[in-house]
Amino acid sequence: MSYDLAGTWLPSVQHHSALYPATSFSSDWDMERAIDYWIGKGVPANKLMLGLSTYARNFVISSGTQHAPGSPSHGAGGSGEFTGMAGFQSYYEMCNYVKNKGWVSVWSDEQSVPYAYGQIYGAWNWAGYDTPRSFTEKSKYVKTRGLAGVFVWSLDFDDFNGEACGQGSYPLLNAIKNELTDEGVDTTTSPTTSPTTPPTTWPTTSPTTSATTPPTTSLTTLTTTPPTTSPTTSATTPPITSATTTTTNINSATTSPTTTTSSPTTSPTKSPTTSPTTSQTTTSTNMSGKFVPSCGVNGYGGNPNDCTIFYHCAHNVVYTKHCPPGLAFDSKLLICNWPYLVPGCN
Repeated sequence: MSYDLAGTWLPSVQHHSALYPATSFSSDWDMERAIDYWIGKGVPANKLMLGLSTYARNFVISSGTQHAPGSPSHGAGGSGEFTGMAGFQSYYEMCNYVKNKGWVSVWSDEQSVPYAYGQIYGAWNWAGYDTPRSFTEKSKYVKTRGLAGVFVWSLDFDDFNGEACGQGSYPLLNAIKNELTDEGVDTTTSPTTSPTTPPTTWPTTSPTTSATTPPTTSLTTLTTTPPTTSPTTSATTPPITSATTTTTNINSATTSPTTTTSSPTTSPTKSPTTSPTTSQTTTSTNMSGKFVPSCGVNGYGGNPNDCTIFYHCAHNVVYTKHCPPGLAFDSKLLICNWPYLVPGCN
C-alpha cells in the first residue's frame, strides 16, 4: 500500500503517493523508499504489488504564493463535493477544480507526480494527486523494478463515466493498462465492476493436489456472532449452506441422545438451500452417537470425534453443521480448512 505516505500529521504539505523522494525539501516516505525497504528486508521484487491511489490528499496552506511542496501545512483541507471527507478529493473532483474552479496544476519533476492548489470556500488548499501521466510513470517503474504489478484504491474515484476530466472513461485505469498490457480498459463496464487481469504469479494449485501445496484462496474467518447465512469457505469448495443442519436446545444437552441423523457421507435430508431452523426440541441431536454439544455463549466449536462436523451456538440453540467434502473444521481459526492444516484431522 504505497499511498497515504504523507498526511496531516506532518508539518508541511507533501504528496501522499510520490514516486521518488524530494530533494528540495525534507520529505517523509515515497514509493521508491517503500519498495527499497521491503526488498532490503528480503522480499523478492516479483512478490511486491505497487499500490496506486485514484484520490488526492489536500491541506490548507497560507496563500496561493506558498504552494511549493514542503510549504507549511495548516491541517486537512476542504471536503470534496461528492466524497464529503475533509482533506480528501477523488480524481474526478480534482478535474473539476482544475478545469472549472481556477485551480493550478503543477508537475513535480523530482517526484514524478502532480500537485494542485486553489481555493475551497475561500481557504487556500494544496492537493497531491495523480493523473494519467503519473500513473504511466508509476507503471513504467513497476516494469523497471521487476515488480509483480499494481493494485488500485479505488475504482469509483477514477472518472468512471468520463464526464469530469474529458479523458474518456477510467482514464487512470487506462493509463495503467496501456503501459502494462498495451490495451485499454473496457469502458462499457459499470463503475462497480473491476476490469482487472489476474496476476500471472499466483499459484494455480487445486484442492485435490498434494497436502504439501497450500490452497490458492483464503478461507473466510467465522465471526462469533450469529451470521444471517451459514459460514463460508474458499471459493473453490461448495458453500457450507449445502450441508445438513439440525438444532439442539442446550438446556437438554446433557440428556442422552434420542435421535441421530445420517452420517456425513449420506445425502442431506433437507434442501441445500434450507437455512438452520430455530425451533427448539426436547432432545439433543448427536451426529457421532457419542458426543453431545453444549455451550454457554454464542460461538463455534468442533466435534472431537469427527473433524467434518462443527457446531454453532446462537441464542441458547446449538446448530450442527458439516464442512464441505474434503475439508475439516479448524477450531483455532474457526473455519473449514484443509485437513492437513488441522492437527489430528489429516
